[in-house]
Amino acid sequence: MKIMFNRKSFSMIKAGSKSTIDILSMLLALAAIVSGFVLHKYVWHLHFFSNKLIWYIHEVIGLSLIAIITIHCIQHSFWFRNFKRIPAKRRRVTTILLLSGGIVGFTGVILMCGSRSETISHIHYITGILFTFIAVGHVMKRWRMFRSLF
Repeated sequence: MKIMFNRKSFSMIKAGSKSTIDILSMLLALAAIVSGFVLHKYVWHLHFFSNKLIWYIHEVIGLSLIAIITIHCIQHSFWFRNFKRIPAKRRRVTTILLLSGGIVGFTGVILMCGSRSETISHIHYITGILFTFIAVGHVMKRWRMFRSLF
Protein backbone atom coordinates (compact mmCIF):
# COMPACT_ATOMS: atom_id res chain seq x y z
CA MET A 1 0.00 0.00 0.00
CA LYS A 2 1.48 3.29 -1.07
CA ILE A 3 0.69 6.41 0.95
CA MET A 4 0.76 9.65 -0.96
CA PHE A 5 0.91 13.09 0.62
CA ASN A 6 -0.05 16.06 -1.47
CA ARG A 7 -1.23 19.60 -0.84
CA LYS A 8 -4.78 18.44 -0.22
CA SER A 9 -3.75 16.01 2.52
CA PHE A 10 -1.61 18.67 4.21
CA SER A 11 -4.43 21.20 4.02
CA MET A 12 -6.73 18.64 5.66
CA ILE A 13 -4.21 18.25 8.49
CA LYS A 14 -3.97 22.03 8.83
CA ALA A 15 -7.75 22.30 8.91
CA GLY A 16 -7.98 19.73 11.72
CA SER A 17 -8.84 21.03 15.15
CA LYS A 18 -5.73 22.69 16.55
CA SER A 19 -7.15 22.49 20.05
CA THR A 20 -7.63 18.71 19.73
CA ILE A 21 -4.02 18.32 18.59
CA ASP A 22 -2.81 20.58 21.42
CA ILE A 23 -4.72 18.60 24.06
CA LEU A 24 -3.55 15.27 22.59
CA SER A 25 0.06 16.44 22.51
CA MET A 26 -0.09 17.54 26.16
CA LEU A 27 -1.68 14.26 27.29
CA LEU A 28 0.69 12.10 25.24
CA ALA A 29 3.72 14.08 26.42
CA LEU A 30 2.61 13.64 30.03
CA ALA A 31 2.09 9.89 29.49
CA ALA A 32 5.50 9.59 27.78
CA ILE A 33 7.20 11.43 30.64
CA VAL A 34 5.57 9.29 33.33
CA SER A 35 6.20 6.00 31.51
CA GLY A 36 9.77 7.12 30.74
CA PHE A 37 10.53 7.76 34.41
CA VAL A 38 8.97 4.43 35.35
CA LEU A 39 11.17 2.74 32.74
CA HIS A 40 14.21 4.59 34.02
CA LYS A 41 13.55 3.16 37.47
CA TYR A 42 13.36 -0.36 36.00
CA VAL A 43 16.40 0.00 33.74
CA TRP A 44 18.78 1.53 36.26
CA HIS A 45 17.73 -0.68 39.15
CA LEU A 46 18.65 -3.92 37.37
CA HIS A 47 15.14 -4.97 36.38
CA PHE A 48 15.85 -4.31 32.70
CA PHE A 49 13.14 -6.45 31.12
CA SER A 50 11.01 -7.16 34.17
CA ASN A 51 7.93 -5.41 32.81
CA LYS A 52 7.61 -5.52 29.04
CA LEU A 53 4.14 -3.96 29.20
CA ILE A 54 5.66 -0.65 30.34
CA TRP A 55 8.15 -0.80 27.44
CA TYR A 56 5.31 -1.43 24.99
CA ILE A 57 3.19 1.38 26.42
CA HIS A 58 6.12 3.83 26.32
CA GLU A 59 6.92 2.88 22.70
CA VAL A 60 3.31 3.25 21.51
CA ILE A 61 2.96 6.57 23.34
CA GLY A 62 6.29 7.75 21.90
CA LEU A 63 5.32 6.91 18.31
CA SER A 64 1.93 8.56 18.81
CA LEU A 65 3.62 11.65 20.24
CA ILE A 66 5.94 11.84 17.22
CA ALA A 67 2.90 11.73 14.92
CA ILE A 68 0.97 14.35 16.91
CA ILE A 69 3.96 16.72 17.12
CA THR A 70 4.46 16.35 13.37
CA ILE A 71 0.83 17.32 12.79
CA HIS A 72 1.24 20.21 15.26
CA CYS A 73 4.26 21.47 13.29
CA ILE A 74 2.34 21.18 10.01
CA GLN A 75 -0.50 23.19 11.53
CA HIS A 76 2.00 25.89 12.46
CA SER A 77 3.85 25.86 9.14
CA PHE A 78 3.41 29.64 8.89
CA TRP A 79 5.74 29.95 11.88
CA PHE A 80 8.41 27.94 10.06
CA ARG A 81 7.96 29.94 6.86
CA ASN A 82 8.50 33.17 8.80
CA PHE A 83 11.30 31.75 10.96
CA LYS A 84 13.95 34.30 9.97
CA ARG A 85 11.57 37.21 10.57
CA ILE A 86 10.77 36.16 14.13
CA PRO A 87 13.11 37.78 16.67
CA ALA A 88 15.75 35.34 17.92
CA LYS A 89 14.62 35.71 21.53
CA ARG A 90 11.07 34.59 20.66
CA ARG A 91 12.11 31.61 18.54
CA ARG A 92 14.90 30.27 20.76
CA VAL A 93 12.78 28.17 23.15
CA THR A 94 10.61 26.69 20.41
CA THR A 95 13.69 25.86 18.33
CA ILE A 96 15.36 24.10 21.27
CA LEU A 97 12.08 22.29 21.98
CA LEU A 98 11.87 21.11 18.38
CA LEU A 99 15.51 19.97 18.34
CA SER A 100 15.31 18.17 21.68
CA GLY A 101 12.03 16.52 20.65
CA GLY A 102 13.64 15.41 17.40
CA ILE A 103 16.60 13.93 19.25
CA VAL A 104 14.33 12.15 21.75
CA GLY A 105 12.21 10.77 18.90
CA PHE A 106 15.20 9.70 16.83
CA THR A 107 17.00 8.01 19.70
CA GLY A 108 13.72 6.41 20.79
CA VAL A 109 13.23 4.87 17.36
CA ILE A 110 16.85 3.61 17.41
CA LEU A 111 16.24 2.02 20.82
CA MET A 112 12.97 0.50 19.59
CA CYS A 113 14.80 -1.07 16.68
CA GLY A 114 16.88 -3.10 19.13
CA SER A 115 19.87 -0.95 19.99
CA ARG A 116 21.34 -1.79 23.37
CA SER A 117 23.71 1.19 23.33
CA GLU A 118 24.05 2.74 26.75
CA THR A 119 25.19 6.00 25.13
CA ILE A 120 22.04 6.28 23.01
CA SER A 121 19.96 5.41 26.08
CA HIS A 122 21.65 8.20 28.07
CA ILE A 123 21.15 10.70 25.24
CA HIS A 124 17.47 9.69 25.04
CA TYR A 125 17.02 10.10 28.79
CA ILE A 126 18.86 13.42 29.13
CA THR A 127 17.22 15.03 26.10
CA GLY A 128 13.89 13.64 27.34
CA ILE A 129 14.36 15.56 30.58
CA LEU A 130 15.40 18.68 28.63
CA PHE A 131 12.35 18.23 26.37
CA THR A 132 10.14 17.93 29.47
CA PHE A 133 11.32 21.19 31.01
CA ILE A 134 11.16 23.12 27.75
CA ALA A 135 7.72 21.67 26.89
CA VAL A 136 6.41 22.80 30.29
CA GLY A 137 7.80 26.28 29.55
CA HIS A 138 6.23 26.18 26.08
CA VAL A 139 2.82 25.38 27.60
CA MET A 140 3.17 27.88 30.46
CA LYS A 141 4.02 30.66 28.02
CA ARG A 142 0.71 29.94 26.30
CA TRP A 143 -1.22 29.01 29.44
CA ARG A 144 -4.15 31.41 28.90
CA MET A 145 -4.77 29.93 25.48
CA PHE A 146 -4.45 26.35 26.77
CA ARG A 147 -6.73 27.04 29.72
CA SER A 148 -9.45 28.18 27.33
CA LEU A 149 -9.39 24.71 25.69
CA PHE A 150 -10.85 23.06 28.81
